[in-house]
Amino acid sequence: MAPDQRPACLAVDGFAVHKGHRYAACVMDLGNGDVLWVGKGRPEADFAKFFEESGLERLRGVKAVAMDRNASCNKLVKRHMPRADIVYDRCHMHPVRQGCPRRGEAAGGPQAQGSGAARIQERKHLVLQAKAETCAHTDIKSARWTLLRKDASLTGNARDALEAILEKHRDVAICHSMKEELSELFRIRGGGGKGYALQEWKRWFDSAEAGGIPALAGFARRKRERIDGLANHARHGISTGKLEGFNNRIQVAKRIGYGYRDDDCFFTTIRSISIPDLGFLSPKKT
Repeated sequence: MAPDQRPACLAVDGFAVHKGHRYAACVMDLGNGDVLWVGKGRPEADFAKFFEESGLERLRGVKAVAMDRNASCNKLVKRHMPRADIVYDRCHMHPVRQGCPRRGEAAGGPQAQGSGAARIQERKHLVLQAKAETCAHTDIKSARWTLLRKDASLTGNARDALEAILEKHRDVAICHSMKEELSELFRIRGGGGKGYALQEWKRWFDSAEAGGIPALAGFARRKRERIDGLANHARHGISTGKLEGFNNRIQVAKRIGYGYRDDDCFFTTIRSISIPDLGFLSPKKT
């Protein structure tokens, strides 16, 4: 971070350094797109180095930090920047996925009991039920991207396919309706709109928990814990989108270098390509 740099909004996200479970964290200034810090790992002790190396004085002006639901990052931001609002990103907010039936759900259910002809008949019934649920799973999985897209963007065959799925599967229809309402919550804007946003989020969570779908209710209970950070989206309107897009350039840099044995060299490369005038992977000006 430059000595005179005073970011107002930050984004924090992780990316894979090597195959397996080796990750690094990246912090971006959303104002100009500069990567301020890159460090190893996900644990709290690793991310704490960002505050040590950046200096709290230069972070005093930060108003908001966009992030996913990483609890360690959340705790550190509250500890070192208590005046900054945490804004949880809208990614991972897909109730449709939570409500979809799983393959072979019935096959793991109660086994056939009794003996003789009754037992054989019950086993046949369980097999048919398992096949039906497998078909339902395949049917919905093939239409997953149609379900996740906004209704307004669907045309022609895609809209017809969506209507057919929703008519056939009641639980998916409920989850899809809740997904559309969820998208509208992220459209609420205005500094004074947080109170209204909190009310709307609470209403959505209450409806989801009362919907009678266990997966959707569990989804709502987990997200309710982060309601303040979700409602902060109405005040700041920021997300990790710019940083997630930059992660694609990180992967390109890794491929161009055929991998990096030295992590510090790799992290320096990442910071350099975020600077338009210096980055060797930056788009050329015409």
